[in-house]
Amino acid sequence: MLKGEKYMIKKIETRLLGRQNVAYSRLKCLLCVSVTILLLMFIGVKTSKKDHKDWTVLDSYYCWFITFTTVGFGDFIPGHGTGEQDKLAALFAIYIILGLCAMSNLLNIIGEFASCGIFQIQFHSNKNSNKRTENEGSDQENATTNNASL
Repeated sequence: MLKGEKYMIKKIETRLLGRQNVAYSRLKCLLCVSVTILLLMFIGVKTSKKDHKDWTVLDSYYCWFITFTTVGFGDFIPGHGTGEQDKLAALFAIYIILGLCAMSNLLNIIGEFASCGIFQIQFHSNKNSNKRTENEGSDQENATTNNASL
């Protein structure tokens, strides 16, 4: 599914925006998947609040996050406890599968970022900025001592 998202982003940028080179495709996929998960969670929360009046918004978010990550503790079950379980079972199954796909895509993108060294590059750039600050500090000390000797 991640290849499909990359293909979709490439086609949108080349056809609609007229760009020849697609840059930052992993970052754009991360944004796309994050928005998809947030949208699925929001829709799930709205349906849960409608079906389960005693759940708070936090309970509903918790329920859908646990369901989408396949942890499934069983303390909150979407669609369970309502009178329309048989009618909505197929819809909940399709919705849960969509959420599972989106969550696995998110984990896949995070794995791609880790494997290509994005996190290491940011770590090294912070190290270089600290060295530059130390060098600037020693240059200022040298300038102060040179001025004092004059």
